[in-house]
Amino acid sequence: ENDPAYFCNDDGRVYLYSGSSDSAPITGMELDPKTMMPLTGFVPLMSCNRAQLGWEVCGDHNTDVNNPWLEGAFMTKHNGRYYLQYSVPGTQFKSYCDTLYISNIPLGPFTVAKHNPFAYKPEGFANGIGHGSTFCDVYGNYWHIGTVAVSVYHMFERRLSSPDELILGWMLLTIRAWRLLLHWTDIRHRMPLMRIFVHGGVQLAVTKVNLCLLIREQRLWSMLSK
Repeated sequence: ENDPAYFCNDDGRVYLYSGSSDSAPITGMELDPKTMMPLTGFVPLMSCNRAQLGWEVCGDHNTDVNNPWLEGAFMTKHNGRYYLQYSVPGTQFKSYCDTLYISNIPLGPFTVAKHNPFAYKPEGFANGIGHGSTFCDVYGNYWHIGTVAVSVYHMFERRLSSPDELILGWMLLTIRAWRLLLHWTDIRHRMPLMRIFVHGGVQLAVTKVNLCLLIREQRLWSMLSK
């Protein structure tokens, strides 16, 4: 299958999510955790719905008439709910984004999340940030990493971060109830060394190189040297 993503649930059961097509759905199946052989057939989880979901319309500005490519499936579990992510409308577009369906069980049925696309950046130095993954670090912070098109050696060439190991094009996720609160930046920065606390609209991240205060209401970065 194209774009496979494995997910190990906290009950020990293993699932495979996959798909990359302009006509076929994103699918999932359960695997035997010891042999990794299928325990179920492919279960269709979501299909193209460009008539209702504008982010699935192709083009840099979502104005083209061609069918989108649904791809890059990835599963994240949080507080007992399953967040199935996928990328549309195509890796070549600035509008390439990560979107989200939610379910209470690993193979659905899934319903589209209210706040979509949840990872979207059509302009700026790093844009078209689809085909990403969401994970929890060892300190309990949730992060989403997207990819940006480079297309120098290959038309689908994409990058995750810069050669000096500073993070470029990552965002911190604060997951609250039904939505994801996101903070994107083109500024390169290091992963935090501790849990990032959220209080009164201010997020505090302590790293070796700086102390960052992100104030949501003013959308202002204040970089203070140690």
